[in-house]
Amino acid sequence: MVFGLLAVLALVTSQDFPTENKAEKFNACYYITKLKLSLEKEILDSVVQNLGDQEKAGNRISTDMLMKCYAVIDFDTAIYVIQQGESLVLEDRLDDLVKVDLESYKPDDIGLSEVHMKFYEEIKKVKEEAEIAADKAPVQPPPLPPVGLWYVGIVIVIFSGFMFWASRKVLATPQKNKDRKRKKAN
Repeated sequence: MVFGLLAVLALVTSQDFPTENKAEKFNACYYITKLKLSLEKEILDSVVQNLGDQEKAGNRISTDMLMKCYAVIDFDTAIYVIQQGESLVLEDRLDDLVKVDLESYKPDDIGLSEVHMKFYEEIKKVKEEAEIAADKAPVQPPPLPPVGLWYVGIVIVIFSGFMFWASRKVLATPQKNKDRKRKKAN
């Protein structure tokens, strides 16, 4: 019993369970951020125009949204968002994941910081790991065609034919009656 428990413990601890689901979390945050940016385009455009360099400001705001979401999203929410895909609706709980204070941005501080660059590097690593995992994934053989009605019908016809032939062979063969010969002789 003790050895069995130790064996199960060793088996469970030897499994490579993911400690953090980075790819799922990033994809979910990407969907939420993309939806938020498209829904509040007018507000974001006005803020970006006030900040000066539109490209840097847009990158900074979207990166801050992604970073905030990535830091707080849990795995179940990430899976829910990924399953919704393009038909995702921005609910309050999802909006809170990417909500940033747009008034806190100053024209002097709209460039990407070192933290943002590290985040981008982490995203690149996750993307490369996903590509490597996709390349290493075993190629599944094509599924076998389903057994059609014709195949089932052919098997039934062959089986019925064999049973008919066997029954005729057994029933049509005359049996020798030793009792008839004895009765005729008497």
